[in-house]
Amino acid sequence: MHYINVKAPSLPLQPREYDFEQQQQLLNVLRLYFNQLDGAFKQLTGTTGNLLNTPCSLYFSIIPQYAGVVDTAYPIFFENVYFENGMTLSNNSTSSFTGSISGTTLTVSAVASGTVLVGAVISGTGVTPGTRILEYGTGTGGTGNYVIDTSQTVSSTAMTATSPTRITVDNEGIYNFQFTGVTVSTNSSAKDIWIWIRRNGTDIGYSGLPLTNDVNNGHNLQKWNFNIDVDAGGYIEIMWATSNVDLHFDSEAPSSPYPGHTSAVMAVNYVSNTEGFVVATPPSP
Repeated sequence: MHYINVKAPSLPLQPREYDFEQQQQLLNVLRLYFNQLDGAFKQLTGTTGNLLNTPCSLYFSIIPQYAGVVDTAYPIFFENVYFENGMTLSNNSTSSFTGSISGTTLTVSAVASGTVLVGAVISGTGVTPGTRILEYGTGTGGTGNYVIDTSQTVSSTAMTATSPTRITVDNEGIYNFQFTGVTVSTNSSAKDIWIWIRRNGTDIGYSGLPLTNDVNNGHNLQKWNFNIDVDAGGYIEIMWATSNVDLHFDSEAPSSPYPGHTSAVMAVNYVSNTEGFVVATPPSP
């Protein structure tokens, strides 16, 4: 996108008598000016990436998010889209493995590629569409057991799991990301959590937000609000890690009079294009 920069033209002076060439020059100047006005109005009233219909989105998760291993980076996932315009939520982490299902237990016997993550949707022959991994069991990203959300029976077969973690923008620009998460500690020992920004697969240096939770079964609100430049087709992820797996992002179902709460929410708003901005290279992570 570009700035709207339309200026009134300098019109040629009219001679006392009709002059065809002079009249054509005047019409050409006016034609160019009105074409510029048309372009400006399209920027104002177009469908995406303009000044009135601005790219924005709201994503959220109603699934608790766990760390399988301490001091390990995990992407925060958002399996629900409230609205989006000029950007999309897409899968980042994809894993392939051999697994079987009995009831709500997924047993992974071998991993061909990737990491099996909580929040991932699994697919394979005989697997109920939309089945999602809810919790780690004996498995923490590799072989072992996992809790899923849909009871079923599936014999050992090849499966894949995908997690919606990438927020990809259609237009180059500076975007504001507003992340909110709710964490719960299951005991009173101090636990550290780190939250940081990953852009196009690379961690942004010094973007970490360290926090500590030492309240037994108490809720802590984690917030991270930042502006960042993103190229067209580029994406942002929010990563997290913890010093203790007894700390996780928590959600609760509605229970009167409370409407329930999400484990994570991400609001994204387009701020500006990058014309006129000096964008520095961030330090290495």
